[in-house]
Parts: sequence; C-alpha cells; structure tokens
Amino acid sequence: MLEKYNATVYRKKYPISVEILRKAYIDEGKTLKEMCNIIGVTSPITVSKILKAYGFDTNKNSKATNQTKNGRTDKEFKQLLIEEYVKNRRSIDSIAQELSVSNRTILNYLKRYGISRRSRNEKSSCFTGGRNICSNGYVEIIVPGHPATNARGYVYEHRIVAEKKLGRYLRSDEVVHHIDGNKTNNSPDNLIVLSNEDHATLHALLKSGMSYEDAISPANKCQ
Repeated sequence: MLEKYNATVYRKKYPISVEILRKAYIDEGKTLKEMCNIIGVTSPITVSKILKAYGFDTNKNSKATNQTKNGRTDKEFKQLLIEEYVKNRRSIDSIAQELSVSNRTILNYLKRYGISRRSRNEKSSCFTGGRNICSNGYVEIIVPGHPATNARGYVYEHRIVAEKKLGRYLRSDEVVHHIDGNKTNNSPDNLIVLSNEDHATLHALLKSGMSYEDAISPANKCQ
C-alpha cells in the first residue's frame, strides 16, 4: 500500500525557504527536474510532493497562473487589476508588459473577476487629451489651468458645461445635479446648479417619492 501523503512530514524532512521555492519554480520557471538540484533530491515526484507541502500547485495550468500573479493570492491579484486598470486607467497592454504576459491573459482575468472593460472610445490615463469615464460614473476631460483640475489634469465635464452656461466658475458651496440621473449625460439642459444644502434637500425629496417638478424650484435651474 502506498504511504499516505502528509504535507507536515515533507516540510519537516525538507526544510527550505518558501521564497527560494517561489523564486526558482514560479519566477524563474524551473522544471520539476531542475528543482531536484535546488532542493537536494533525485526524484521529480518527490519535488512535486515537497512543492505541494509548501502550498505550490505543480499542475501545468496552475503554474502558469502562479507565474502571472507573481505569488499573489487570487484576491490580491484581483485588487491589483482593479487598482491599475479601473482606478489608474492603465491600458491592458501596459499591464501585460509589466507582468510579462500576453494581453489575452489580462483580458481573461478581467472576465474572470467580473471587471468591465472600458469601451474603445474611453482613453487610458496615459492619453493626454482624452475624455474619460471615471470609476464613479462621472465624465472627466482635460482643461489646463482650471482651478478644479486634479493631479492628472482633468476636470469633471458636468462642471465645465455648467460653468459655461453660468458664465463663471462654480463656488465651493455649489454642486451640479444631473436631472435624469445619468452621470454621463452632460447636456446643458440636463444640469442644474444647486447649493450643497439644496442638493441634499432635493435628493431627500426625490427619495420620498416627490416628483422632480414639485421638488425643484425654477429659480435653481442653471441659467
């Protein structure tokens, strides 16, 4: 009868740094046979059991996955893609190049994690003259010299549209409201400028079931 595999036994019998195993097997992509010399054993089967004892999957597909994620857990790798692709708006190509994988690999992970792809009309943060849809749903555009420009040179488009209609910059106590609730619909007719207090009141009235016509005063409309 074959002896039952025991991970604890293999870790005690072959004490070796997890970092060394990861560097050789994952980062450098060494085969099980090549790992024999590193661990000090003669059988690739033994190597497989040792790697398994230390938490490494020797399945070919799993190994490729580990190489892509560079030792990160599934949760950590998902967060990385959210941070770089969604929040920092990096291109798939630049992320793939940094991780030394194909674009298709990154696309597969985006699909796997349920991360929506940007449309072809949306530009990554490396584009210096684009119109981006932010992760919060609002549209931002580049407006050099605007007092509300963020660190990347962008300003919310609805703010710019409202200011053009008003003929002045918005005050710090003013906010732009989208009448139809669509954050990307920045038509002048779809925007009204309210004080922070009036905006909060408007949302409270709408939430209570009051119609928009009854809730909003004509005097508050963006003129």
